[in-house]
Amino acid sequence: MAPEQLQGKTADARTDLFSLGLVLYEMTAGTLPFPGSSLGMMLNSAPAKVPPLPRAPDELGKLILRLLEKDPARRPQSAVEIRDFLSKLERGGKLSRRAVAAALVLLLVGAGAFGVQAYRRTSRARWAQNEALQEVARLIRQSRWLAASDLVRKAERYAPASAELIRLKGLVPPPTVTIETEPAGANRCRGIPPSI
Repeated sequence: MAPEQLQGKTADARTDLFSLGLVLYEMTAGTLPFPGSSLGMMLNSAPAKVPPLPRAPDELGKLILRLLEKDPARRPQSAVEIRDFLSKLERGGKLSRRAVAAALVLLLVGAGAFGVQAYRRTSRARWAQNEALQEVARLIRQSRWLAASDLVRKAERYAPASAELIRLKGLVPPPTVTIETEPAGANRCRGIPPSI
């Protein structure tokens, strides 16, 4: 998991590039790049220097270390940049075809995972905006307050800033509880057991 994800910031393509760096580092060095039992511990501690990769060609080692930068702005900005860099290294004879192919496969898998995640996010937001809000309005017209409240809560997860959702949320009354007693009007104090 990239540092920005651990800090609750927005993920983008550079997040997947960080993951690619983790995999390439472990493939090259045979160990994880960060001290401690987790990446979270490393990120919460003082800045840690990632150990160099003595078994990797210099240029590949530098690329992997750039991929592992905490700050996304200091990482390569796109998968295309990585592909071009690896192609250039391959032409220079510093990397085997196998290493380039492995890195490109990992890059494509990461890009695919990011694409799936982005698609799911946007399709859920589209559902909230286009379907859920219409259903909430219908439930409000039918005075089905509990169902409307539940659907508003679900839609709020995917489109929290929607002006229409905020408007409809204001129309849904807060849930109320009605207690009926026998005999009617009987009093019961909280915490006091009923008399026998």
